[in-house]
Amino acid sequence: MKIELFNLLRKFDFLDLLKVEESYYNSFDLKKTKKLSKEVVLLNYAEHSPYSNFDIFYNIENEKVNLWYTDKEFDATIVLPESVVFTKYFVKNKVDGIIVFDTHPKKLIVIKDGVLQRQFSKNEIAPYEISLLKKEFAVDGYHVYNTQEYQEYFKYAVESLSLKNILDFFSFEFNYKNLIDVIVKKISIPLSVFVSVLLFIEFLNYFYVQDRLKGVEKEYSAVKEKTQMTRDSVNEIQDMTGKYIKLEKEFDNNKKLIKAVDSVSGIIKDANASFLFLRISENEFRIKVDTNQTSQVFTKIVNLGYFEDLKIQSAVKNRRDPGEKVIVKGEVKW
Repeated sequence: MKIELFNLLRKFDFLDLLKVEESYYNSFDLKKTKKLSKEVVLLNYAEHSPYSNFDIFYNIENEKVNLWYTDKEFDATIVLPESVVFTKYFVKNKVDGIIVFDTHPKKLIVIKDGVLQRQFSKNEIAPYEISLLKKEFAVDGYHVYNTQEYQEYFKYAVESLSLKNILDFFSFEFNYKNLIDVIVKKISIPLSVFVSVLLFIEFLNYFYVQDRLKGVEKEYSAVKEKTQMTRDSVNEIQDMTGKYIKLEKEFDNNKKLIKAVDSVSGIIKDANASFLFLRISENEFRIKVDTNQTSQVFTKIVNLGYFEDLKIQSAVKNRRDPGEKVIVKGEVKW
C-alpha cells in the first residue's frame, strides 16, 4: 500500500494506527485455528487488560490469538497495530531480535522466529532491561533506530503491507454510497486520488466478504452433526451468501461508477476546465465546473452514456475572466 493512500484513508477515518505507546500486547495459544468474534474475544480475554475501560483489536495467526488492548477510542473501520506493521516488514527483511526506536517515547518490539513476542513503550529503556529481554526470549539481535530512521522505516513498512495484513483487522460493513458522499462533499481531492481510494475500499470489502463466506462454510462442515449449531451455521451461510451476491452486484455497479467519474475527469482536463465539486448521492449526479466550453463539456458528458436526464441546472458568467461556472445535474444509470 502506498504511504499516500495510507495517510488518505486515515484522513477519512477509514483506517487508523494503534501506536505502541497507546496499547498493551498479549497473545494466547489456541487449541485449533478458528475464527473468533470480537464478543468471544472480549468474553475470554478481557480479564488480561491493564485498563479498566478499554477496547480490543486482534488477529489470529500461527495458532495464536494476538490481542492489543487500548483505552484510546477509534472511529476508523480498520485499526492496525503499529507493531504489526513493523513486524511484517522486518520479518520480510529477515531482521530478528530486539528493535528499539529512539523516539519520544521510545518504542520497543521483540521479534523471534518471525513472530511478535513483546512490545512496550517507555521514556527510557535501561541496559539491564535489554539484557533481561535477550535472556527471556533467547535472542541476540539488537537494533536501534533514531527518529528519522523510524519515520523512514514506517514508510517502507506501510508500502510493503499486503491486502491480507489489512483484512486481518477488518471487522465492519459500511454503506458505500454514503462513503462516496462524505468524501466528495467534505474533502477536496483530485479525482484521480478519489478513484484510487474508492477502488481500494471496494476491493477490501469484496475480499473480506468472500473470505468470511469461506470461513462460515468451513465451520458449517465441521459442526454439521450437531443439530442446533448446524441450523445456526446454515442461517449464517444463507445470510453471508445473500450479502455476497448483493456485494457482487454493487461491485459491478461501482466499477461502472468509477469509470464514469474517471471519464468525466478526462473531459474536464481536455477542456482545460476547473473542477469545483462533484456530488453523488443515491442516484443523483451533480458536477460544477468553471469552463469557457460549456456546450462541448455538456455534450461529451451526455455522450458517455453513464447518466440520464442530464441538464444544465445553472450557468453563471465570470466577472473578470471568460467562461462561466456551470452546474450539470442528472441521474446515474445503474
